Amino acid sequence: MAYVRKTDTLIYDIKAKVREMKQSALNSYDHPTPEIGTPLYKTMKDDIIKAAYASAPELLGKLPDDMLQRADSVSAKFIDENEKHFTVEFSSASHDRFYLPYSRKSKSYVPNVCIEPKHCSPDTQAWLDEESVFNKKRFDAKKKFESIEYQIVNYMDQHASLNTAVKDMPELELYVPSQYVTKLHAANEPRTAKKQKVNTAEALDIDVNVLASAAIAHRITSTN
Repeated sequence: MAYVRKTDTLIYDIKAKVREMKQSALNSYDHPTPEIGTPLYKTMKDDIIKAAYASAPELLGKLPDDMLQRADSVSAKFIDENEKHFTVEFSSASHDRFYLPYSRKSKSYVPNVCIEPKHCSPDTQAWLDEESVFNKKRFDAKKKFESIEYQIVNYMDQHASLNTAVKDMPELELYVPSQYVTKLHAANEPRTAKKQKVNTAEALDIDVNVLASAAIAHRITSTN
């Protein structure tokens, strides 16, 4: 094996690959908002407008245009029965913008609307239930890869070269960019390695099974 010295560039590139894998995992749990013009979009838009009038529902449809805020998009904050929430950005067609009552709470050009379960039609609630599942998966994936990045960087701090790092934890190679792996496996004259004390993956409490499974899952989804 050729000698690959640990450098700041190597660490940066490994971190970049981990983050690329994280983004790929997040993309696999993408749950786009309903397409503009579809029945579900119209239903959800109506529910958002209804929620915007929650403090005075009797005024819905009765205020003149000059008393309404026209917006191309709305930041919709959906709140469930357990008071957990997530925000979805809803855009509108140019010919069918949002017309909402002004709110003192909104300091942005994009109106903020809180939508509670009582404002949601069954179709909207069904979409929200799906989004809640995807949101949890995105959160878990983000947390997992951030933990992997932290562990790998901490692990590499204990090594002077990629050679010793991979020898001590072969699973690391799954997170190393291909140009370094190619160089690592290139034939080279044997060299006498300096003796150095390193902390193993076990000593750092790294779960190599998690590293391996996350990398393999990434490969599978990337080839599909």
